[in-house]
Amino acid sequence: MNILFWGIGNMGLKIVNRLADAGHTLHAWDINKKNFNLLNKDIIQCQSKDEDTGVVYDAIISILPDDDACRDLAYNTEHLKKNVIWINLSTISVKLNDELTNFFSNGEKYISSPVMGRMDMAEKGLLDVYYGGKIETFNDLKEIYKVFSKKVWFCGEHHNSGLICKLAGNFLLNSAIESISEATSLAIKNNISENLFSEIMLSDVFDCPAYHLYFNLIKNRSFTPPGFRIRLGLKDINLICSAAEASYTTMPVAYLVKDRFIESIASGNEDLDESAISLCSFKHSGILK
Repeated sequence: MNILFWGIGNMGLKIVNRLADAGHTLHAWDINKKNFNLLNKDIIQCQSKDEDTGVVYDAIISILPDDDACRDLAYNTEHLKKNVIWINLSTISVKLNDELTNFFSNGEKYISSPVMGRMDMAEKGLLDVYYGGKIETFNDLKEIYKVFSKKVWFCGEHHNSGLICKLAGNFLLNSAIESISEATSLAIKNNISENLFSEIMLSDVFDCPAYHLYFNLIKNRSFTPPGFRIRLGLKDINLICSAAEASYTTMPVAYLVKDRFIESIASGNEDLDESAISLCSFKHSGILK
C-alpha cells in the first residue's frame, strides 16, 4: 500500500519503520524534523504536510500529540480532501472525534483507532489497537494494524468505541500508579523494605505487565528517559474527565489522579515519566522532604 504517515515522534517513528519493513511504500512528515534521520532508508521524507509527491495514497495514518495537531491537519490539508481513508492512532477528545467523524463523510473516510503501549512495545510490534467503526472497514484494515500490534480489538461500530476503551485503559494505568505509590508509602512508613514489598506484591495477585512496569519504575525512581511524559499524561487525564462529564459518569479517582499530574507539573516535573507522579504521595507521606 501507498501510505502517508503524519507524526514521527517517538511512538510514530517505531510504527512507520515497521510499516516500511513490512513492504509498504511510505511517505512521512512531522513538524519536528529531529527523527527524520532515524527513518528506515526506504521511507520518503516530506518537507511539508501538503507536499505534492505525485502519489495516490491508499491511506493516511497519523499519531499526533493532541487535539490541536489533529484539528490543524483535518481542516488545513489538501490530501484529506481526496478519496483517501484517514486512520487516526492518536488519543484525542470525544468531542473532536465526533467532529471529525461527521466532517469526513460520517466515518466513511475517517477511523479512530488509538493504540495502547509504550515505545518498546511499538518497536516490537506489540501494541494494542482499539478500533471503533464499521466492521467492513475494520476487516479491510486489519492487515495494516497487525504490522505494529499484537492484538486489534474491534470495540464496536460506534465511532467512539475504540477511543473510550483507550481512555478507560489509560485511567486504569494512571490509577495503578497512584495505588502503587500510596501502598508503597504505607509500607515504607511502617519499616517494610521497598524492595521486599515490591517483590511480595508482584509474586502473585499483581503479577502482570503493568504492575511490574510501574512498581519497578517507582522503586528505582527511574523517571528518565520518560516512556510517557507527565505533561502528556495530564492531557490524557483531562480527556478522561471530559468524557466522564459528557456521559454523566462519576469518576472521583480520575480527579484525584488529575491533581497529582497538576501538582507534578507545578513542581517542575512535566518532562519526567508519568510514574513520577508517585513522588507526590511520597512527599505528602513525609518520605521525601
